[in-house]
Amino acid sequence: MKSDFAKLMGVVGMVLLVLIFWPWIGFWLCYFEGWLAKLMIGKYIVEWFALFNINLPLEKIPLFAGVLGWIGGFFKGINTAKKND
Repeated sequence: MKSDFAKLMGVVGMVLLVLIFWPWIGFWLCYFEGWLAKLMIGKYIVEWFALFNINLPLEKIPLFAGVLGWIGGFFKGINTAKKND
């Protein structure tokens, strides 16, 4: 009986840890992708943002990508499509 309770608490604990740390992990994954983008096409990204009067230095591309990925991570589970049966 005690082992079942311990298993349940372990599962609940793991779910809580994932919920707490997933946004942090998602931010750093997107930051890494932004760093790669900076290395490969950073000049073009800066030029494209300049077309819209957004001054984004080359060094800030990874941070910008991380923030956008972090914010976008909160909207992945939302389904707004209506089904017509």
